[in-house]
Amino acid sequence: MTIANSEEDQTIGINLGDPSYPTNFKKIKRLILPNSATSFAVDLLLRKGSHVAFTFDSAKTWNAANAPKKYLGPKLFFTKVTVTGPIHEEWPTPAQKKIFAGRESSVDDLTEHLITLLSARELPAADVEEFKQLARNRMMTGGDIKAAARTLITAILSSPWFLHKHEESTLSDLSLAHRLSYFLWNSAPDGALLQAAKTGNLQSREAIEEQVVRMLDHPKVDRFCEDFTRQWLLTDRIDDVSPDLRVYKGVTALQMDAVAREAKAFFTEILSNNLSMRNFIDSDFMMVNDFSARFYGIKGITGSEFRPVKLSNDSERGGLVGQAGFLKLTSSAFETSPIQRGAWILKNIYGEKIEPPANLKFEEPDVRGARTLKEVMAKHQNVETCQRCHSRIDPLGLALEHYDPIGRSREDYSHIDVVSNANTKGTFESTSAPIDAAATLVDGRQLNSMKSLKRVLMEDRDVILKSILSKLISYSMGRETGVQDEAFINDVYGRIEAEDFPLRSAILAITTHDSFRRK
Repeated sequence: MTIANSEEDQTIGINLGDPSYPTNFKKIKRLILPNSATSFAVDLLLRKGSHVAFTFDSAKTWNAANAPKKYLGPKLFFTKVTVTGPIHEEWPTPAQKKIFAGRESSVDDLTEHLITLLSARELPAADVEEFKQLARNRMMTGGDIKAAARTLITAILSSPWFLHKHEESTLSDLSLAHRLSYFLWNSAPDGALLQAAKTGNLQSREAIEEQVVRMLDHPKVDRFCEDFTRQWLLTDRIDDVSPDLRVYKGVTALQMDAVAREAKAFFTEILSNNLSMRNFIDSDFMMVNDFSARFYGIKGITGSEFRPVKLSNDSERGGLVGQAGFLKLTSSAFETSPIQRGAWILKNIYGEKIEPPANLKFEEPDVRGARTLKEVMAKHQNVETCQRCHSRIDPLGLALEHYDPIGRSREDYSHIDVVSNANTKGTFESTSAPIDAAATLVDGRQLNSMKSLKRVLMEDRDVILKSILSKLISYSMGRETGVQDEAFINDVYGRIEAEDFPLRSAILAITTHDSFRRK
């Protein structure tokens, strides 16, 4: 393998799918290859008959109508691909040892072992007997112990005992162990947590804190950082619309991929170092890797790992709303959307519900004569059915109009009209107009920029921090929070206020609160 015409690292995608139909590829892995690399190895779990295809994800787009010989961008040459497998470092495999655990001689013992292994909870005797009978029937119809184990595993994993939560009004130690584990690890409890539950070592606040600290320091906590930011901030939608490289020259798909992962890296940094949750509103640092640093114009960053970078005093980045991922998420391919941006802030930062009542009758405003987006939005506010929400949404979004659809700073609007989808010059027309970002909130506060928006958000920090706590509590308990949880939220807020609201301390306060142990 050789990388040519480039001094930068390159990225390939490994996909499942017939190479004759690349639009149907399912990407299963993405690898960043150092520029000096001459080979790479990757472990894949494949089924018989699988098609594996490689894509050059960091390649520059190129018009196929032009002669390939004229292409001077990065190239990737494969000289040989070797497939080796299946690979078993030991036999029986660790999975087989865990499944059977020396119980091959008794199908009833095996059944009880698998129930404990997979559900990690006590089942009613009648349900245990049904699983045992299922395994006996499999043996009676000619199956061996492996066939019985396969039947049992399928039945247990598809049963309500595995798929559904079964919690008491006040959680037992075992149920508490499950709640903690699915909160912080997105997985079943490990042996240490189960042992603590079985021996009564989850009764005190100190004992729970000890387990939570251990879990927060474990690599599995990365699952929590990934899943919570995805659900809270909708980060999985950031890359839904790829930027048109005819318009956004110099921007690559890998830069957009890095921008989409920035929020999770930011959350992880705050959690790992127990930083204040006020950083979600505004911060003096941001998280970058080599690709996102190039997008933001930050020099001296190498490598794909995210790391914190100190921001200058005049930078408008920092916090969640300063991230290009959020600004791109709330835009279309060519246009920003102050309404989407404002609604996102109101829902995800302030935690407000802005869905209209089911019986609300909409009346479309007459937008004739409106020459700018701001004038169109003003006409929405003149209609009573629209004004109720737009008066709160629009000013928050308008303040961010100095950032374009992919989150870069801009001085003017650029309106794009696509003439053709061909990858040639003259396929779109662009017109510009001055930006008017001035807006007034319902309470009279003035906005006109990212900095003024952050000032307002910081003034409202009590509401915003309680909103974030509410989202953490909702995620940890697997249900929406409501009026009945206000005391819980306020107690946690009070516990961490003196420390300036550190995120890690907030999680400890949540998990050791009496309400966390209730259904």
